[in-house]
Amino acid sequence: MLRGFIHEYALLIYAACLLAVAMTWPALRYPMHTLPQDLGDPSRQAWQVSWIGHILITDPVRLWQANAYFPATDGLAFGDSLVGYALAGMIGTGPAAAILRYNVLFVLAHALLVIGAYALVRQLGARRTGAAVAAVAFAYAPWRLAQEGHLDIISAGGIPLALAMLARGHGYSLRHGFRPERRSGLWAIGGWIVAIWQLTLGFSLGVPFAYVLALLLITLMIASAFHAVRGFLRYRREKKDRREVAALTAPVPGEKDATATPTGPAPGTPAAEGTAATEGAAAPTAAAGIKGALTTTSPGGQTETAIRPAGPDASSAALGTKGQLSAPATPDAKDTTGVALPRAKDGAAASGGNDATSASASGDKEVGVMPTATPARKDETAAFAAPPPGRTHGAAAVTTASSGKEDQTAAPRPAASGEKEDATASGRTTSDKGASGAIPAGPSAPGEKAGAMASAATDAAKSGATAGKEAAGPAGGKGATPAAAKAGKTDTAIQPAVDSEGAAGPPRKQSWLRFFRRPVPVRRKPRWNPLVGVLLTNINILGATIFAATAILIAVPYIRVDDSGSRLEEIDFFSPPVHSLLIGPAESRIWGAAHETPRSALGWAAEMSLLPGFVLYALALAGLFLSIWRFRHRLVLLTGLAVAIILTLGTTFFDGRWTYLPLFGHFPASFDLRIPGRLMLWVTLLLAILAAGAVDDFVRRAEHMAALRIPPWPGPWLRLTTLIPLFLVVLEGWNTTAHPIVPPQPDAMRTVAGPMLVLPTAELTDQTVQLWSTTKFQDMANGGGGFGAPGQSELRAKVAGFPDATSIDYLDSIGVRRVVLLTDHIAGTSWEDAGDLPVDNLDIRREDVPGAVVFYLN
Repeated sequence: MLRGFIHEYALLIYAACLLAVAMTWPALRYPMHTLPQDLGDPSRQAWQVSWIGHILITDPVRLWQANAYFPATDGLAFGDSLVGYALAGMIGTGPAAAILRYNVLFVLAHALLVIGAYALVRQLGARRTGAAVAAVAFAYAPWRLAQEGHLDIISAGGIPLALAMLARGHGYSLRHGFRPERRSGLWAIGGWIVAIWQLTLGFSLGVPFAYVLALLLITLMIASAFHAVRGFLRYRREKKDRREVAALTAPVPGEKDATATPTGPAPGTPAAEGTAATEGAAAPTAAAGIKGALTTTSPGGQTETAIRPAGPDASSAALGTKGQLSAPATPDAKDTTGVALPRAKDGAAASGGNDATSASASGDKEVGVMPTATPARKDETAAFAAPPPGRTHGAAAVTTASSGKEDQTAAPRPAASGEKEDATASGRTTSDKGASGAIPAGPSAPGEKAGAMASAATDAAKSGATAGKEAAGPAGGKGATPAAAKAGKTDTAIQPAVDSEGAAGPPRKQSWLRFFRRPVPVRRKPRWNPLVGVLLTNINILGATIFAATAILIAVPYIRVDDSGSRLEEIDFFSPPVHSLLIGPAESRIWGAAHETPRSALGWAAEMSLLPGFVLYALALAGLFLSIWRFRHRLVLLTGLAVAIILTLGTTFFDGRWTYLPLFGHFPASFDLRIPGRLMLWVTLLLAILAAGAVDDFVRRAEHMAALRIPPWPGPWLRLTTLIPLFLVVLEGWNTTAHPIVPPQPDAMRTVAGPMLVLPTAELTDQTVQLWSTTKFQDMANGGGGFGAPGQSELRAKVAGFPDATSIDYLDSIGVRRVVLLTDHIAGTSWEDAGDLPVDNLDIRREDVPGAVVFYLN
């Protein structure tokens, strides 16, 4: 359990949180009194999170009918919803709790950026150093500093995290491709859950993310179909090859099958008597039970066996080598394939070699021939014996006669509990003199006679009794006998161990626990391994369906919001020029002052300062040439990077008619897709992946150099240089973001009920008023930011002369019954003297409270 606290990803979480606190400082210095960047959008988004948590507890049906922007409906849809932070919004009440909540979410969002990017790059195949550099460069890119006042834009860590979890669930990495053994349905489910959560934070990032997911799913479907077709064609081809080989290796009509006519010495011969003495009446030959074995007689009267494979996977009875055949007895004999087989000298059976010397007529399958043993290969020829029918093969023991040692080619079958390990349980060993039906080896030395194998039967008859005793093997069940060593021969005997049919001993006991054991399923090898299994396919279908349903459900109130202005004009206004990719924002400590002049020439500097970092540019450029990623993967990343940059430029690239506008130009304005520069998120992510490849290649080279250094003391210093890119990207992300103090909540905001209007009203101050309303959440006409601008502009124009008859009539028409004039905030506004004007002839009542004047409309 303690190991989990020091796991790689546990350490990642600790490091990401500490780095987030340091890089966003002083966000947590006064977390209940300050907000990052300004008091505009952060105040409104802090109110949003508070409202979501409050309304889901009290009245979930009114989720989208926020207390601000009265009497407009769907007020929550005037900006990115941030519904994904609902659980955080349920903790605490009031402005102080809302400010604290926002600052904590602000810091955690930066930490999640690091965690998500690190997990994605690691899953793709990078090592820790490269993943760390990529994660920090992605989370603290200079262009992101201009977005510190937008929690919905900072909260993008779920995008790489969802992609990482989905990739891990599908067993995919950029370096190794798809690995079926690494698939996990749980990780895929988690990836879809994170993707859906990311969508609930807003459409400004959620819509492009949905496009990426759709593209990945389509690519996966195409790749799966292509893989399935290739597998099916491969299966058909292999099946056709097996049929052709089976037809070529079929028995020739008129030849005897060794399974029907046993081969061996004729009854009454000395060899037969020796065999009966050792093995019993039912001892088979080496070729017994092998389909297609042919029996021929040499001119010398010796019986020899030619073995033909019975199918495409048939193997030699002796070596188990695919397609190896023993030589026929007659010089002119041919195998059924039509290839002449060499014959051993003086009638000896050809054996011993491992090299195939002939092929089938079709050329698809190799049909090998066991060549004659040469003097240079003394101990490779062997005698073989097949197990009797009904017995199973065990391990094969190899005994070298010249040394008397045993070469255990496979572990012998362990004796079951209660069984005796005797010779019949462990197998029989055929000596160089004894066993009948063995395929003798050719001469192993130049000085040996060529007809030594022909006299094997006579030698077996002379020493039949001795071989019969030694063939049982030692009591330990090894299957090896000292007979071969005593014989002084250099031949090697390979004898498969067989199970005993009548071994003495008590029966094997069955444990009563077998009734509670889980049955082991029989795993059948499929014809082809699918790229994505059935489980993951169903998970993807279900996840994509829920993702789309969630998007539609959230989109309904956004579609009902009245569109404001021309979408094309707004997109064209916020489209950045190409050189904006080299300009840093004012909040960057490194590039803020240096780029002040080119930044001032931009139309909207806050959304057009899109520098991802010069260090990141350099590392990504190096990653195109020196990288751990394959060349084709680098080309794919480069192509994706070019597409992302083109989309980020909006209408600057050929007016965006074939790029940005078809994808994002037809959504409602409330989806907040009018700012193309926010797609810089994807540009930075692709640059970070390329940079990780270069950093990992640099680390690999440094480690190699450190290992070769003599003396080794420079090693730690070389390894320390691998952290230089990490230090540089952290330095380039150092910010100078302001953290202004939020004005304290007026007492009237805690006591006056709605519907009401708070004066003064303006775009910036109304967002602060929304934050103040988190104590009672009373209905009010105030509201700033988002897409309620047309209605709010009309409101401010109509009440500019309050208190007067025109403004009172307007407020009465929209249902406002109280007006709160904040005396501490009206200096320099049109309502500076509103608190001193007479109201007796206006049929309204005025009440002075600490810090404010409250007007009650009849």
